[in-house]
Amino acid sequence: MIFLKGGVSKSGSAAIKTHTGSVAGSIDIFKAAVRTCGGIFVDSLEDMLNIARLVNSSENVSSDILIITNSGGHGVLTTDAIDIQEMNEIQLPDRIKKSLLKILPKQSVPRNPIDLSGDADYKRYSDALETVKDLDCTKVVIVQSLPMVTCTDVARAVIKYKGTGVIGVVMGMDEDSASKLLDSASIPSFKFPEDAIKAIKYMTSRWTPDKLG
Repeated sequence: MIFLKGGVSKSGSAAIKTHTGSVAGSIDIFKAAVRTCGGIFVDSLEDMLNIARLVNSSENVSSDILIITNSGGHGVLTTDAIDIQEMNEIQLPDRIKKSLLKILPKQSVPRNPIDLSGDADYKRYSDALETVKDLDCTKVVIVQSLPMVTCTDVARAVIKYKGTGVIGVVMGMDEDSASKLLDSASIPSFKFPEDAIKAIKYMTSRWTPDKLG
């Protein structure tokens, strides 16, 4: 379960009293109770909606992250987000690097983030996903809509690898259509990589309570 609580500030607590006549209570006690029952406490409505995308999806996520992108800049920003959230950007095995050399353009180095370059098309995304599909990690697939590929193109490629821990980050003219396509396949989609990484952090850091009996 996902929890969002109002009245965590002094002013917010006073507003609750005005609204319901109730006492807000200790936020620390509330957070402890949420954690004990295996829930997720979030800071904002935006976080709640982003986590709901993961909860409602078919994809299992872990704190070990692989980035696949057609934008080196977005790859760097995602790397920063992973570091800030204290998660792990995986190292690619040598066998995967060797296979990627056959897919990537000459200027790209086979490492994480996997930079498919700005001229990446549907086939290059699909080939990269095929290469890494068996890696035990969360695959954050980022696309910036460019002349060679659309967000919808990449969404179609991602759907072929449903169930392998894939998450879409779609940015560009057709991002809404691509999001709907991914959502219809129960694959989570986000508009910004930082939102995806933060949602993964929430999901993977939650405490699982021991079963009773």
